[in-house]
Amino acid sequence: MADGEDQRGARADGDRLTFDDALFETMRRVLDTPVVSQTGWRFDTTLESTALARFHAALGRGPLARRLVRSRVPGARDRWTGSDAIAPLVESAPVTDLGGWLAEQAATPLDPEHGPAWSLAYAPLADGGSTLSFVTSHVVADGGLKLRALEAAATGRPIGVLPADGPTSGRAGDLGDAVRQLATAARTLPGLVLPPRLPARRPTSRPASRAARTAPRPDDDVPWTPPVVILDCPTDEWQWIAAADGGSANALLLALCAELAVRAGLAAPGETIDVASPVSTRTEDDLRSNASTGVSIPVPLDAAGRVASLFDLRGTAREVYAGLADRDAAADPLAAARAVLPLLPASVVRLLAPRWPAPRVLASNLGTLPAGVLSPTGVTAGSVLNRSLTPPTTRGAARRTGAGLSAWWGSTGTTATLCVAGADPDAFPDADTLRTHLEAVLRDRGIATVRLWS
Repeated sequence: MADGEDQRGARADGDRLTFDDALFETMRRVLDTPVVSQTGWRFDTTLESTALARFHAALGRGPLARRLVRSRVPGARDRWTGSDAIAPLVESAPVTDLGGWLAEQAATPLDPEHGPAWSLAYAPLADGGSTLSFVTSHVVADGGLKLRALEAAATGRPIGVLPADGPTSGRAGDLGDAVRQLATAARTLPGLVLPPRLPARRPTSRPASRAARTAPRPDDDVPWTPPVVILDCPTDEWQWIAAADGGSANALLLALCAELAVRAGLAAPGETIDVASPVSTRTEDDLRSNASTGVSIPVPLDAAGRVASLFDLRGTAREVYAGLADRDAAADPLAAARAVLPLLPASVVRLLAPRWPAPRVLASNLGTLPAGVLSPTGVTAGSVLNRSLTPPTTRGAARRTGAGLSAWWGSTGTTATLCVAGADPDAFPDADTLRTHLEAVLRDRGIATVRLWS
């Protein structure tokens, strides 16, 4: 996540990796948990091959045409440079299992260092229409840069390729950057071993302790793939249900995620659960790979395990978002890790990783998607999903992350698409369990018009 220093120093840093870039690269290279970002489209018709080829070629000239270059000086951050490594356009046979096909595309090997760092795939659907998938490494782009790159490729509007070149490239730049990074690490190193002083507020539900997460269990080595459910519903229906209780589309998303956590046993009725909400810090001409931060929104649950008032939750969320600019960086337990992780040997990173659990519940609201993203080849999609994924893992490794569930919501203006992934193997052992819980929560909220992607 980008902090204030990242924002102010984006231009002065030239093409250096931000702390978030380096964090995702550490996850990929050291912890063997690469994170990818995927956009998937559903079309009512097939797409024309020439238009597909044109879109594919345009992506290869855009801001995702970059690769990571290792620093030549210990302590200096790696940097980005342009790349012409482009994976060929993948065209598949007619697809009967859309969710399975999307998961297969998300597993495409990507390499931010040597390329390719992104992949585009297309397939007709066996029951009519077609689908398109775009996948990129999260090291290379967060959701904001990915959507800008897709829109630019669709419209032909040039937006640049790399962050602004500065005086930090080359060996002299590496030396200067190493000095700055070592100074930052010296200031923040205590944060890796001392607990941060968090501002006091009302008690909330807490993720499982490190001891509980790391305690061995008999099935720790059993392979496990996080289950996913993708569904569409009319945007008007979603907004009407939210507004009927004085809420917003975002407040309804937060409430649904908290209520799903209760139904799955991740939280108890009567508790207040923190829901992580990503927030973009990207400015108009900002081409950093990752330029986002996050807030934690307390969501109170009543004795029945429901959010009693979307109006109140909307107000709480507004206050949290408004206070983002004034947030004390010292209150963020990952602030020290962002500065120090790129400097640590792999063995130390693996040892420290369990100290920073993932959010128990994450809800990402992308809002209404840009017209160019909806029509990448000139044909407008009926629905579009966006999500982040990690590779299949083991039940034990999944438990150790501390994650519970993640959700992504976006709208074409007509159709809202909700993608929910279960990250806790005990709460969501399979897709059927996740689907049953999710459908129950939607039904309780009055969302009746639902179409599953597969």
